[in-house]
Amino acid sequence: MIHVQQYVKERQATALMAEKKQQDAEKMAERWQIEVRRCQAEKDRLAAAVLDMEGRQSGQAQQMQGAVDQHRRQVSALEDALRRKEDQMREQNMELMSRRDEEYQAKVALEKQREKERSIALLKKKEQEVHIKEQQLRAAKQRIQDLESELRSTTTSAGSEKQRPTCNRGDGSALPPLPLSAR
Repeated sequence: MIHVQQYVKERQATALMAEKKQQDAEKMAERWQIEVRRCQAEKDRLAAAVLDMEGRQSGQAQQMQGAVDQHRRQVSALEDALRRKEDQMREQNMELMSRRDEEYQAKVALEKQREKERSIALLKKKEQEVHIKEQQLRAAKQRIQDLESELRSTTTSAGSEKQRPTCNRGDGSALPPLPLSAR
């Protein structure tokens, strides 16, 4: 029996040790599970932080890309506005040059017309002077003819008396006055 008792004691000791090992293993497993949960939580936290950082960086990148796109649109709009303004100014300049050319042509035409009118007036004045001189010439010829016929009649009536007809040179009543330009 001693054997049996010893065997039972050994068995009890083995069972007690096995139970102790079992408890130690359970404690160890529980500690590892806690560590695994802690590691999993840390992993989840780090993954969330990475996602947050990526999201922020992506947001910043999108924001930067948006700012770059907006800047490009503004530059393009300014270039378009500048191009339109240049076209408008070029058109206004062409209109102004055309207007000035028309004004110049009108001024030249007016000056030509004035010169033509001056020439016509001068021509008319010369024609009047010629007409007056022709009248004076006709009157002088008539006066000469009158004087000659008077002279003939006095010579034939007086016979041998030779009288010279008095020529009143101061008397210019038969002749029209000379124009100012002929004096």
